[in-house]
Amino acid sequence: MFNMKKKFLIGVVTLLLLGGFLFYRNIYTASGIETDTKVIAIPSGLSVREIAVLLEEQGIVSSSNILVRYLVWKNMDTKIQHGDITFVPPHSIAHVAMELTNPQGRKEREMRVLPG
Repeated sequence: MFNMKKKFLIGVVTLLLLGGFLFYRNIYTASGIETDTKVIAIPSGLSVREIAVLLEEQGIVSSSNILVRYLVWKNMDTKIQHGDITFVPPHSIAHVAMELTNPQGRKEREMRVLPG
């Protein structure tokens, strides 16, 4: 009886580790087929799902469903900017989400100079 519980626990832990690895791999590694810098116009009025499908069709992400779920999970779905957005490889889900919500994020930095 104790041996069965131990095997079950090992199986559950293994599945959790595998699931965590796959989740990390889907979110933080390059997933799109596009390898060049690409500018895509995001028109206003599109839903999060429509934007994700547009990016999937353009080869920026491989799965629009994962992008939508990531944006909702990180509460970024209401912060998407519209207009021409430049996507620079690698196109991971996390990188694309950052570009959608803060297109100038890498270009503009705020610095505070302390006197003295």
